[in-house]
This record gives sequence, C-alpha cells and structure tokens, in this order.
Amino acid sequence: MRRELVKLCADLFAVPPADLLTRKRDGGMTEARFALYKALHMRGLSYSAIGRYLRRHHTSVMHGVRIADKLMGDQLAYAERVQRVAAWQPKKLITGETKNV
Repeated sequence: MRRELVKLCADLFAVPPADLLTRKRDGGMTEARFALYKALHMRGLSYSAIGRYLRRHHTSVMHGVRIADKLMGDQLAYAERVQRVAAWQPKKLITGETKNV
C-alpha cells in the first residue's frame, strides 16, 4: 500500500516517487512530501505511525502537516491534490470466486 500512495502523490506533484522518501528538498519535493504526511494524517494515522511508515521522525511529520495545512488554506489546487491522496483506496483483488446464484 505504501508504494501505491507514494506513487500517486509523486504523480500528482510531478516528482520522482523514489525521491519522496529521500531527504531531497528541491523541485517541489517538500510540498509533495508534506502533502503525503497530511493525507496520511487525514486517513487517521498518528504522527508516530506516519513517521514509522515513511522513515521520518514524528516531529518532522508534525511540522510537515502544519505546513501542508497552511498551503491547503492558501492554494486550492494543493488542497485538491492532498484530498485525492487521502481518498485513495487500494484496488480490489479479483479472486476468481463466484457466488452461487
């Protein structure tokens, strides 16, 4: 699941997915990373859980969520992208089973 969320966020912010998990700060990377933190927080994950999930300290996640909140208030397009990541659902697996009708 983590891989799919990271890819979706990276695609929405036009950054390489692998770079979202690095320490890079250029090319809109921080805004994309903060959007991912905020989206996960909106999904109910704690700061500590997000930090473990993305290999960050929970205080870094808290800072990123605060910045994302401000950006969401200032930029509608940013807020919409965060909402899309937060609303993401994994694709259902097709098991091949059929119900008897």
